[in-house]
Amino acid sequence: MKYADFKKRVADAVTFSPLDFLPHDQDRDLLKLQVSQWKKNGLLVPLKKNLYVLHKDDRKITPSRIYIANQLVFPSYVSLETALSFYGMIPERVYAVTSVTSKKTNQYTNSFGTFTYKSLQPFRYFGYELLRDENGMAVFIANKEKALLDFLYFNVPVKDIKNAGFIESFRLENLEELDHGKLVHYVKLFRSKKLDILCQSADIWKQCEGNHSK
Repeated sequence: MKYADFKKRVADAVTFSPLDFLPHDQDRDLLKLQVSQWKKNGLLVPLKKNLYVLHKDDRKITPSRIYIANQLVFPSYVSLETALSFYGMIPERVYAVTSVTSKKTNQYTNSFGTFTYKSLQPFRYFGYELLRDENGMAVFIANKEKALLDFLYFNVPVKDIKNAGFIESFRLENLEELDHGKLVHYVKLFRSKKLDILCQSADIWKQCEGNHSK
């Protein structure tokens, strides 16, 4: 198959696995050889093994990094620093894209950046929504409350859960926009002693106590 023909086949796919577009009359091994050559020539941009986007001059949409994060690992949702930055809750610009998955911890690096995946037990895999990125593509991302809890769960050592100075070092912003009732409910669902203690002692909860679920 010529590259021009393959490009037409995948034209509407933002990311794709080439073998999913294998013509019924073409040999699988031959397509693998062609894909290898197209990749070598820069026509296909690898995201991970068997997942690609077209060269920037050939694709209709350049996917956002949060969209790519969803595609690299399924199931997963964007959370922690990346989601907090998305919601304007931390001042720093975030370079790596951090997600949560019920699968194993993992990391991928490609031409779009670094994508890190934190593993959570299935019963802690909740609190995410289907939103639209800048291209209008559907992406799974933690809501504000779950993004904060995921962040604290993975970043606050047990020895520092009562250390207000350590937590303040994260420079969290716009906490008054959080739903306190939802936070408390999520802490119960999380079933983490660390978050239980943190919820009882940290000043960050007081900053959002005025905002409750209806």
